[in-house]
Amino acid sequence: MTHYTESHSLEESLEKLKKYKDKISDEIYSKIESGIWDFAQEDMYCDEKDIENSIAFFEGKKTREELITEIRGSFKQVQVNK
Repeated sequence: MTHYTESHSLEESLEKLKKYKDKISDEIYSKIESGIWDFAQEDMYCDEKDIENSIAFFEGKKTREELITEIRGSFKQVQVNK
């Protein structure tokens, strides 16, 4: 299982997104960057897993329903591990 470090600022989230700049289209990059800015206004910061999920969604590799199921599963796992 891949371990993703949390982002604690807008700058950290944007830095993580930069890793994918040459791997995704400019349109997808722009959409994700916009989302990062929107979330940061609410003091929520995207980690690398969030970015990878966004890429998978915009590339059509994962549906919204698949992502919701995956996220719900991760919450259940965190609760069990406490």
